[in-house]
Amino acid sequence: MTGDETNRLQHPVDKTIFLLLAVGAVLRIGQYLAAASLWGDEFNVARNVISKDPFTLLTQPIGDFQVAPSGFVLLLKLVVTLIGSSEYSLRLIPLLSSLLALLLFTSLARRFLPREALLLALATFSTSIPLIRYAAQVKPYSSDVAASLLCLLVVRSWMEAKTLRTCLRAAATGAIVIWFSYPSVFTLAAAALLVLGRSTSRFSRPSVKHVIVVLAIWLIAATTLSIVEHHRLAPETHSYMQAFWADWMLPTQLTPPRIATWFVRVAQDFLSDFLRLPKWQTSCVLLLIGTCYLFRRTPDTMLLLGPLSITLVASALRYYPFSGRLILFLVPNVLLLLTAGVLAVTSAAARLRVPRWGQRAVFLAAALAIGVRPIWMRPPPYRDSETKPILSYLGEHRRSGDSIYVHGEAKSALEFYGPRFSLAVNQVTLQHPGVQPLETLKDLDEFRGRRRLWVVFGPTHNVELRAAKWYLDTIGHRVDCQSSYSAAVYLYDLSDALRLRSAKAEDFFAEMGEAKDVAIYAPEELYECH
Repeated sequence: MTGDETNRLQHPVDKTIFLLLAVGAVLRIGQYLAAASLWGDEFNVARNVISKDPFTLLTQPIGDFQVAPSGFVLLLKLVVTLIGSSEYSLRLIPLLSSLLALLLFTSLARRFLPREALLLALATFSTSIPLIRYAAQVKPYSSDVAASLLCLLVVRSWMEAKTLRTCLRAAATGAIVIWFSYPSVFTLAAAALLVLGRSTSRFSRPSVKHVIVVLAIWLIAATTLSIVEHHRLAPETHSYMQAFWADWMLPTQLTPPRIATWFVRVAQDFLSDFLRLPKWQTSCVLLLIGTCYLFRRTPDTMLLLGPLSITLVASALRYYPFSGRLILFLVPNVLLLLTAGVLAVTSAAARLRVPRWGQRAVFLAAALAIGVRPIWMRPPPYRDSETKPILSYLGEHRRSGDSIYVHGEAKSALEFYGPRFSLAVNQVTLQHPGVQPLETLKDLDEFRGRRRLWVVFGPTHNVELRAAKWYLDTIGHRVDCQSSYSAAVYLYDLSDALRLRSAKAEDFFAEMGEAKDVAIYAPEELYECH
């Protein structure tokens, strides 16, 4: 470390920045080392990456209703080839992307915020629940964040220093990054509009030529990407995605009430349910204030606001959903604007001659509310479905001759983790996923008379799990159970003739009444053994 770097770290603010970066890194690495069980989409991506060769991954649809950039998938394939197919190997690229994003966000925040406000922005970014959660998932969401931040930084540097070097860096970065992150196209589109808007007034004639070259390279790369990725997208996957995410795209009937309702729902979902911020209405107000505040300081604020606007346009055109993990790449933009809103409030307090301790109290309250409270209320590690413990329990306690029925999404867990626990797919009866409670009950009827039937559930809908448990408790005796997060295994004795005569699948399902219409995911308490 040089003398200048040592002196820099001696400044209290820089020490705090270093500490916050360390906290963010520890939280992300901790999530990674927790080795949470893979979940549905992760299983599907992992299965395809492990089983297919690089050429097939690059030229053919992934399969299993999955979509991922070809560059990201090839990186996963390289890691799996070099160090194996464990959870740690599969999640290494998302982890490294999340750690890189910490550094990139710090650099970007320095360009938009004063030093003290930078601490608040970095605190919220380091402790953001979704950023920690997706730092260890076999999906490209964490890479999307790093890619978007890299694009913003490179473009901002290009606009600050209009040299051939920054021009070539911007051209190369944009042309490469989009192969690893689909949403980076939105960030580059916003940057292109901003650069075009300034090209005639702020750039010299040679710089205008540079702008044209950079945008032409981006356009060629994006066109090539669209051709390749269109070939990699199966029609059935496209139809599935359109149906699955339909509620998170702007309504087709664009009436003011519908649009207003949609915006309110999206804002509440993103700020409250996804980012876990308190009082999403207050967060919306701070975002508006922060946007106005930054615009007064620098017109480059469009670099932050532009990707949000472009993504909303894509949603209006029904190309891209504006929801949750798919817009994780917008979290840095939102946190910077939110921090700017807090800074604007404290600045206004200073102009009103509020004592310095009062200003600091406002800033501290904001830090606690948006930086500390969410992770305090819901600390890591974060899990989607812990199927490993229940499959381990099944492997240890099953006996020769036992019957095993694996329901829905637990099939993927069995395929991936089964060999670890001496469980093979050909040893069990599988039920395909879907909200098919009557079919599940009919499947269970095939095991009537068996003294030992293990039933394995992963994430499933309320009605499926409730119906299966009610039915099994009616026609049999529960002998054993092991439950975990969104997963459970039950051992039933279905040899009691009196109980077996008490119900049949069709009649039982018909008598469930309104309960069978609740097609939501089962709550955690429904998996419990009591």
